[in-house]
Amino acid sequence: AAAVIYLLMYAVAAAGLFATLAWLGGEGCEIEGVEQLAGLGRTHPTAAAALAVFLFSLAGLPPLAGFWGKFSVFASALAAVAEGWPQRWLVALAVLGVVNAAVAAAYYLRLIGIMYFRLPLAPPLARGGRGARWAMTLSAVLVIALGAFPGWLTSSASAALHDARAQLGSASLALQPQLTPPTPAR
Repeated sequence: AAAVIYLLMYAVAAAGLFATLAWLGGEGCEIEGVEQLAGLGRTHPTAAAALAVFLFSLAGLPPLAGFWGKFSVFASALAAVAEGWPQRWLVALAVLGVVNAAVAAAYYLRLIGIMYFRLPLAPPLARGGRGARWAMTLSAVLVIALGAFPGWLTSSASAALHDARAQLGSASLALQPQLTPPTPAR
């Protein structure tokens, strides 16, 4: 369930990030470098705020959706080891994930700093159209809402996993070979 939650949270933030970049570019004027985002907080404050929300979510900062995605994965790995699973490497994997998240957060904070603390060189034209703007807005709302109210998603993912296990469990039982030798006929 944790992997499903993480993938959904990450997908929403990444889709919003790309929708924002598509809106800022558009009509053959794509955003090709980080420097093109300089001063975006002054020239396009709504787009800069949306990008900041997506980047903070991807970094895993609370109370945004990305925090709950990362938290659920790391907590599941540690809970599996605490419950006695033999895969002790899950602890190392969780620690590696936290280190990776910290490195990514530093990069994302650099991007936010460029958007808000550098002077604009040539502001993006923002010709991406209504579709990209709606996708940006909807994604930002979802990232904030899923971060503020993660309960319904976690319970839905857990219920779906439980149902899938029940379905796969009954199907896999029918396919398992007999473990006891057959009794000889008399």
